[in-house]
Amino acid sequence: MFFSRGPNRIKDPYTLPDMYKKYVLEYPEGDIYYVTYSEFVEITKDFYNRMMEEVMYRNATFKLPFRMGYLNIIKRKVNFKNNLAIDWKTTNETGKKVYHMNDHTGGYKYLFKWTKTNVLVQNKFLYRLQMTRKYRRLLAKLIKQDHLDYFEESKRKNDI
Repeated sequence: MFFSRGPNRIKDPYTLPDMYKKYVLEYPEGDIYYVTYSEFVEITKDFYNRMMEEVMYRNATFKLPFRMGYLNIIKRKVNFKNNLAIDWKTTNETGKKVYHMNDHTGGYKYLFKWTKTNVLVQNKFLYRLQMTRKYRRLLAKLIKQDHLDYFEESKRKNDI
């Protein structure tokens, strides 16, 4: 039996080309702040890489601009009743659903957390942050090989 992935949950994502279109409207060609698309991509990549370096290697909480909340990495005790991730490789080999038990992390699950408690956006519950595969894989590597540890998720509100 083969289990397949479901449809993409993000139907209309806001991507880098969309950001550049908006940027060019604000700073048209000839403006002192105008940059080409390739320069825009390099600047954006450099910014994201530095931000993620702080968050991942130094366990920092990054304050997003324009009161858009905070980004950090937390660890959460795995709820064995329903929050386990499916081990797709083993599942496809055996034909039965097999779950990752996170034994190598002491029963903790590590994830990127976007705290939106003080964000001034309507319907903020509709927005979500999807990390790229690169950063998810790097986080797994840091936890497994470098044995980095992160703060446990707090039960208190307004902890940041």
